[in-house]
Amino acid sequence: MHAFDRALVVVLGAACCWRPLLLVPFALQVRVVADQFGHPFGTLAAQNIDELLVLAVLAVAVCHLLIVVTGRNDSAPVLLLLIAALATHFWIPGRGKLDLDWLRTTELSNLPLSGYTAGWVGQGDGGWSRVVARVTDALSLPFRLATLVVELGAVVVACYLRAARVWLVLAAGFHVAVFAATGFWFLGWIVLEVGLLVVLFRTRLEGWVAHNVTPARGLLVAAAVVVAGPTLFHPPGLAWLDAPVS
Repeated sequence: MHAFDRALVVVLGAACCWRPLLLVPFALQVRVVADQFGHPFGTLAAQNIDELLVLAVLAVAVCHLLIVVTGRNDSAPVLLLLIAALATHFWIPGRGKLDLDWLRTTELSNLPLSGYTAGWVGQGDGGWSRVVARVTDALSLPFRLATLVVELGAVVVACYLRAARVWLVLAAGFHVAVFAATGFWFLGWIVLEVGLLVVLFRTRLEGWVAHNVTPARGLLVAAAVVVAGPTLFHPPGLAWLDAPVS
């Protein structure tokens, strides 16, 4: 069955080039395979981190399907859907950190050391992790504040697209910093962030993007992030307290 499940992902992925509607069963089958890695413990570190790009592809497919069915040639809402999915993946970890009183209680300098002992950045003798730990210790409060600003600020960006350009740059930079500290690479997220940046900075797309600059659409996206985000987009929690034991 494992071989069949994985072969079905490949077959459906190739078939999507023939019929884009097959993106829907493709996305569902990817979720089936991803969930298998959660057994027998029910969860693991990267269980649903890589699903964001699948959701992005599915959002484009759904937008295409709605245009075909309704006959309305307005694809602008897909941009809001993509931003809502990405923003949810930041908002949920930020909200979890508030529940943990993360800002006041975590020892952030333990993060790169844990990244080394966990094997994510396990090459060498740990010298790089010790250097990053010293820098993090010296700048712990600014780093913690910046983390919460990027994560919790995702809701504001979902409401105001003009702020998205700045936030997307900060979000991509945040992931680069996480990679430097832990060796864990959020490549799929960065791909979506850079892709959205390209769209938002293209001059010829300004009119298309402007279709979404309305209070009603902004509030709808914010509600999707805060209320329905966990169910719609299945974001990972990514909130914990860093300790000297890993």
